[in-house]
Amino acid sequence: MAKKVVKKAAKKTKSLAQKEIALAKKELANAKKKFLAAERKIVGYIKKHPKQAAAIAAGVASAVAGAVAVAVKTVKKKR
Repeated sequence: MAKKVVKKAAKKTKSLAQKEIALAKKELANAKKKFLAAERKIVGYIKKHPKQAAAIAAGVASAVAGAVAVAVKTVKKKR
């Protein structure tokens, strides 16, 4: 009796896992399409406005560098 219950539960779990995997694959494909569309849009912007794109990239780089510097300083203070 217990074996039947275990087998039934395993079958349900496997079925649910397969459904979730299929859903995850579908969502991943959708995200990939959106990413590629955004990439095309960005490349087009860069071609049209190279100076502005460079300025934006420099601003993002300096913001990231600042955040890293703050994080490193915070970690050093904790030690």
